[in-house]
Amino acid sequence: MISQDEIKKIANLARLDLTDEEVVKFSNELSSILDYFEKLNELDTENEEMTLQITGIKNSPRTDAVEPSSIKNELLNASENEISDSHIRVKNVF
Repeated sequence: MISQDEIKKIANLARLDLTDEEVVKFSNELSSILDYFEKLNELDTENEEMTLQITGIKNSPRTDAVEPSSIKNELLNASENEISDSHIRVKNVF
């Protein structure tokens, strides 16, 4: 069981202002969650294979292909900055 003092300490670290009722509520709820994890620790998983994902989807990278853009000039013209060699000139960062 997580004590109310521990809940107050966690709340303080998280910069949360909890009422006394919330401290009691979260003490019970957090204790319940941790009890559930203790039940999971009782399972024998020694001979179980690790599961990384369950959807069956495999990485299928596609090749990058440069394609012409029909709105390139529209986008360039929408800029308020100077255009030079199909690039928008911006102020130096440094």
